[in-house]
Amino acid sequence: MGNKVDTNMEERWAPLPDTGIDEMGQPEPIDEAAKPSRRKRNRHGFFSRLPALPRFSDPAQRRIGGYIVLFFVGLLILTLIARGTSGATLARVELSNPVRGEIMDAITEQATVSARDTLDITAPEGLTIEELLVGSGQSVQTGDAVARFDMDEVQEKLTREAAGLDKLLLDIDKLERTEKTDATSVDQAKKSLQRAEDDYDTTRAQGEADIDAAAVALSKAFQNVADAPDTFALDTAQRNLTRAQEDNTAAIAQADQDVAAAQSAYENAENDTEKAKALEALKAAQIKADDTLLSAQRKVEDAQAALTRAEQDYYKSSDQSSDALQAEIEKAKDALTAAIKKAEENRLSAERRIEDAMGTLQKAEQDYEKNARQTADTAAQNSLSAVSLLLDIEKQQAVVDALKSLVASDGVLYSDVSGAVSFARAASSVTNQEPLVAFTDSAGGFQAHVLLDSADAEKLSVGEDCEVTTGGGSMYYNPTVTGSVSAIAQPDDKDTVQVTINLPEGDWEAGQRVDVRMVQDSGTYELCVPLSAIHSDNTGYYLLVVEQESTVLGVENVVSRVSVSITASDDDMAAVQGPVSRNALVITGSNKAVAAGDRVRMQDE
Repeated sequence: MGNKVDTNMEERWAPLPDTGIDEMGQPEPIDEAAKPSRRKRNRHGFFSRLPALPRFSDPAQRRIGGYIVLFFVGLLILTLIARGTSGATLARVELSNPVRGEIMDAITEQATVSARDTLDITAPEGLTIEELLVGSGQSVQTGDAVARFDMDEVQEKLTREAAGLDKLLLDIDKLERTEKTDATSVDQAKKSLQRAEDDYDTTRAQGEADIDAAAVALSKAFQNVADAPDTFALDTAQRNLTRAQEDNTAAIAQADQDVAAAQSAYENAENDTEKAKALEALKAAQIKADDTLLSAQRKVEDAQAALTRAEQDYYKSSDQSSDALQAEIEKAKDALTAAIKKAEENRLSAERRIEDAMGTLQKAEQDYEKNARQTADTAAQNSLSAVSLLLDIEKQQAVVDALKSLVASDGVLYSDVSGAVSFARAASSVTNQEPLVAFTDSAGGFQAHVLLDSADAEKLSVGEDCEVTTGGGSMYYNPTVTGSVSAIAQPDDKDTVQVTINLPEGDWEAGQRVDVRMVQDSGTYELCVPLSAIHSDNTGYYLLVVEQESTVLGVENVVSRVSVSITASDDDMAAVQGPVSRNALVITGSNKAVAAGDRVRMQDE
């Protein structure tokens, strides 16, 4: 059967083209006349060598060929269906390229709006509110009743506060009666010193007068002795001695002058002859000087001898004088000595009294300065205390006046301002330092208060602008205005800080809640992506990037993972670092979860 020859071969296959080969594969004779040109042979040579196509004249053959065609058509259809189904099930992703942008480190918190200025009505502390006649949001006019208090409680408190006011007035009166420093001891010490100085002058003048009187008496006693008859010879001898001494002095001077002249002439001689003459003259001058000095000396000796004789005669005469004159001289001497001693003692005593008086005055002045300083310190302290007391008196007086006003109005408190009530204390509560009723003063503007951690508040400064979202818009738009930081408080015990923001003019209401966005820092970065593009796991942050790959099904979008680090971020964008470029297709959104290796479709496909 395997060798059976198909008799329908001629029917199954069409005859081969005229190529010069017969059906058995043997070459046929070539008809040169019928031989085509060489160019025509070359053109048909390839096709002439192809096997004969099936002629499908056999029904079985046509049926098998149809199956083959149907197979390939079905395969093509299934491929298209599979690819279409696969594309329909792929995740659709939104893509974005990294951009150069500014990242702002900002915080967004809710803040409470309040009037910048309020008008408060207060009441004395410690009173129980029997009835509160106004409520929050109510409009109140000047003179309207605000609250009612118990009259007995008001009268009792008025009595106590009035007594406290009287005590404060007594205290301020005591402080104003500051004693002055006593200067009596200083004045007395000055007077004592002046008296001692006057006594010193008197004592010194009296001593000098006593000494002068004693000296005069002694001089008279000597005068009486000088008047004795034997004093003339003594005086004459004394004068002669003086004259002889003067002549001797003059002779010495003249002799020295002559010798000096001769000596100068000798020294100035120009030759031996003149020197010999000058030497002779010098020797003669020296001899003459010696003679003159000797003569003058003898005259002095003679005068001295005459004076000695005169003194001997005088003393001899004095021994014979009256004992009364000698006694008078001694008495005068003793009186002079006594006067001098007494005057010195009195002077020293007066000086000591002056020194004592000066010491007393110095001590009195030191005590006075010390007391003056103490008095000044006391006065300064009293002055400070008086200022504090005056403030207390003013405050106490205001309390007393307020209580008197309540007594006069039967315990009813009336408003002295008009406006909308923003706060009112509850009935039956006890008044304290807080306002009883507060009114919004919209004319002064509005401000917002927000609480922040101290670490966040440290990055802010007064005067910085911030964005305030009012929340009064639609679901698609919220109006945003610009406010400015006006105050930053100190951290409290919870380490939180209250930041006050001045709001621009607008339709604000006390108690309104707004969102405040405050920029703490900003910078420009080269690679910024939306926050929705950032993913993280236990290995860190990463981006999902779409890369195109060629497959048997065509070009496909495949997701890959790129690890990055975040250098800065804000509410919308994040600055990243890593192996990513500006042209990277970063996935920012997807209709279903995607991971590295997944095939995805772009949003616009």
